[in-house]
Amino acid sequence: MNCAAVLVLTLCFLLQAEGQENRTREGSLVAILNSGGVKGTVEFFSETIKTGVTVRIQLRRGNYNNGLFRWKIYEFPVFSSSSEDCKLDNLGRIIADMTSVHGLLSSGLDGLVVSSNLSLSGPNGLMGRTLVLKDKNNGRVICAPIHSTSRVITFQALLHSPVGGEVAFRQSEQDTGLFSRLFYVDNTRRDTLHKWAVVPGEKLDTQQDFYENEMSRCATMETRTPLIEGSHFLSVGKEPTDVHAISYFLLQNLLQLNTQHSGLYFILYSAENASMIFACAPLSFVEPKVATAKFQEDSLGEVLFQQDSPYDPTLITVNLKNLQQKAYSYGINNLPLIVRWDNAHEQCRDIRGDIYNPFRLDPEEVPEPGKGTVDQYAVGDLSGKHGTLHNRKEIFQHERDSSLTLFGARSIIGRALAIFYPDGKPFACVNIKLTGKSIMTAYSTFDYPIQGQLIFKQDASNPLSDTSIYVELSYPSGSQGRKTFNHLWHVHIYPIQPDQHYSSTSCAVAGTHYNPFNVSNSGIYACHCSGRGPFRCEMGDSSGKFGPLDIPIFRYRQDGTIEIARYFFTDPYLSLSGPNTIVGRSVVIHLPDFSTSRMACSNIVEHQKYV
Repeated sequence: MNCAAVLVLTLCFLLQAEGQENRTREGSLVAILNSGGVKGTVEFFSETIKTGVTVRIQLRRGNYNNGLFRWKIYEFPVFSSSSEDCKLDNLGRIIADMTSVHGLLSSGLDGLVVSSNLSLSGPNGLMGRTLVLKDKNNGRVICAPIHSTSRVITFQALLHSPVGGEVAFRQSEQDTGLFSRLFYVDNTRRDTLHKWAVVPGEKLDTQQDFYENEMSRCATMETRTPLIEGSHFLSVGKEPTDVHAISYFLLQNLLQLNTQHSGLYFILYSAENASMIFACAPLSFVEPKVATAKFQEDSLGEVLFQQDSPYDPTLITVNLKNLQQKAYSYGINNLPLIVRWDNAHEQCRDIRGDIYNPFRLDPEEVPEPGKGTVDQYAVGDLSGKHGTLHNRKEIFQHERDSSLTLFGARSIIGRALAIFYPDGKPFACVNIKLTGKSIMTAYSTFDYPIQGQLIFKQDASNPLSDTSIYVELSYPSGSQGRKTFNHLWHVHIYPIQPDQHYSSTSCAVAGTHYNPFNVSNSGIYACHCSGRGPFRCEMGDSSGKFGPLDIPIFRYRQDGTIEIARYFFTDPYLSLSGPNTIVGRSVVIHLPDFSTSRMACSNIVEHQKYV
């Protein structure tokens, strides 16, 4: 399509849109664009059954988002706006090529089209699909999930053996979206298709029952009448990050899962024998998370984060006061704030502007604050994404952020939120804490031949929830040698027997890696186990999930700070309670340079029941 045709199309859009409201309609679907330099909304709604689906497009014109875009709707959902998640190879087939029918989109567009080949609901509906814009000139890809504007509740099953991954039921007033990402953990090297069902469990099933049922492949449930029998086949892939591990369907007239008072189990049947249960897991309501960074000093206020499920965006409420026009920026640090006995009087001692940046964006290449889209800044760069605090006495604003999450390996919970002066020095800082939950804490202490501690924290009521791991390690001051690199580290099955120390070098008694779900570690295990596929890892394979550790010699720097290895991880596959608890087991740290020889080990001890 040439430029003249685009201008005519844009004019038609503007004429049609005249007098329309700028808000979404109840019961409609909407894709909120905030990536690749493009901001805007694309809303799908139906005014009458006969007219088809009306699509309203609003694309803002700005410093970074000008262009002409092809637009298509893809089969599979996307749950963040990062370029990594927006790869077209991960989105399945094309549901609708909107360009071929309605032409290119342009920056600054505000208009309507009516599409007769789209359905809001039903098997070919749009809820949960992905809208993709592709720049006609440079090929940049912008994507956004198509969400329901009505309330959506989520139920999720986490599978561990012989299939790993997740299954999620997303129920709105109109449809239920069934999303799964499933893969073999027993080294099977093929992709397969499986029938599935939801069956009733026992109302009083315990965590021990959940584990035993999964490991027995729900042998006691073969004769139970399913509450839901799937008519679609779910795919199980040979690799956790392959598109063949993903399935997504829209289901109609499905039982409302939140009306069931007994326990629920998700059942996956054998690919060879559809009457034989192959894998299963409890199916549970995903409780929304709320986390708060609440400043105590000088009544500065708080920053509140809310997320309904891992499949929803995060809502941020910034409510800061008494800034005295001194602050400039604010953001989420890579590490938590640690208060030590020797620096309790010092504010933000270890916070140095190390903004949480899991996608390793170059800070020199980001747009001006507030000018770009959320994916163009580090995940923790809140003032970059949502505007600075420059010359502010106070600020109150709501933001929607699809680049940060309260769930999974990239969770921001436990990290520090810091406010900075214009020169980059910290003005105030506080940790982001899960709200309304008692937290269980465990630790592993090393004092020989290395020193430091690993601190584990988890929601005390849910052993399947995320566990944060804070690591501090060093060689004692005055040690011979130099900093060492690439130490593998794992949780092992058995406790050790230290003598006069907390830790030991006699680590053979720790046994092998903790692996309660019998994940296969043969073949190409090392290629599949990673932070992107933690359920493909042994539960205790921490270096497989997060990478190795580097350990320096402890010393005081000239500026008074200490040199020490500090890390922070969030593990969605590590339990501090329940039948698979790591408390009472041990952590083993290996010699450097990826050696398998054991250097030091220490037991994992519960700090106290609730902290």
